[in-house]
Amino acid sequence: GAFQDGEPVYGAPGPQPGGGRIALLPGRYSRFLSFRGAMETNHGEVRALGSICYEAALVTRGVAQYVLLTGPRMWDVAAAALLVQEAGGLVLVGTGLKRWEPFEAFPYPYGGKDGKGEQLRRWGRPMVIGNAVVASYVAARVRRRSFPWLRLRRWLRQRMRRRTAQR
Repeated sequence: GAFQDGEPVYGAPGPQPGGGRIALLPGRYSRFLSFRGAMETNHGEVRALGSICYEAALVTRGVAQYVLLTGPRMWDVAAAALLVQEAGGLVLVGTGLKRWEPFEAFPYPYGGKDGKGEQLRRWGRPMVIGNAVVASYVAARVRRRSFPWLRLRRWLRQRMRRRTAQR
């Protein structure tokens, strides 16, 4: 479990995000994210604190209703994910187009000579952190905005990595 001052902490219960409650979203989130349905106009009082672990702690205390992350690194979320899970919350990881799965572990052990440690170092996936109901609700209604130039840039990077690996 998760404790503060010897007392167990649990995220605030709630069926869905709403106005008047804090939602922790990345800065300039509207440039990269869009919401569907009721969340288009009512996704909470938006704040961006800059510390993923602190934001996760606010979720476990019930101060914030959810945290949405667009591409954190492993070292940003390892402690935060554990804290939320121990408090009974849910951490969802984006695994592809419109697919979210519960976060269980990072995909590779760090280290070794197989090169997977380097892949883990570059790991970064969108995440939703909150209680089970709210996290699922948000994940079903958030989308990354698609920009053709971003897709082209991503394709070029992958191509360059393949060329470098082949040499």
